[in-house]
Amino acid sequence: MAFYNCTPQTSSFVLGLTTSMEEEYAKNPSSMDPDSINAVKSSLMGPLSGVGDSFFQGTIRILAFSLGINLAQHGSILGPILAMVISFIPSFAVTYWGGQFGYTAGKKYLKILTGGGLMNRVMYLVNIVGLMVIGAMIASMIGITTPIKMGSAFNLQKNVG
Repeated sequence: MAFYNCTPQTSSFVLGLTTSMEEEYAKNPSSMDPDSINAVKSSLMGPLSGVGDSFFQGTIRILAFSLGINLAQHGSILGPILAMVISFIPSFAVTYWGGQFGYTAGKKYLKILTGGGLMNRVMYLVNIVGLMVIGAMIASMIGITTPIKMGSAFNLQKNVG
């Protein structure tokens, strides 16, 4: 039980990948650290959420419903139907094939990673990427001002307002 939040469409890839890791761990517990499974999920959810949100919610949905609204304004019942179909097709395709690809690629690459001892290096890199995503999110979402001054010569941060 760990925090996991990802765009539903891109989440299938991560869940397929971790499913293959769970199967490998169940077959041979000495082959990998179980914490690496959660680390893969945690590190992939940020980048895939950013890509998934901007593509599905920010692009596909906007284009589909813009077309649907245009048709509906002209009295066509096809407007809302077409908007939902256009939104559904790419979402279904990425969800279905992403899960399949994550599972099959996970099985193939896990054999390479666990056999050559590369899993520790991959987990190190995955943790670095995860920390970079969190750091970028914090830097973009939090704004702090400080009133630190030393006389009139030094002002650490000028208040802009």
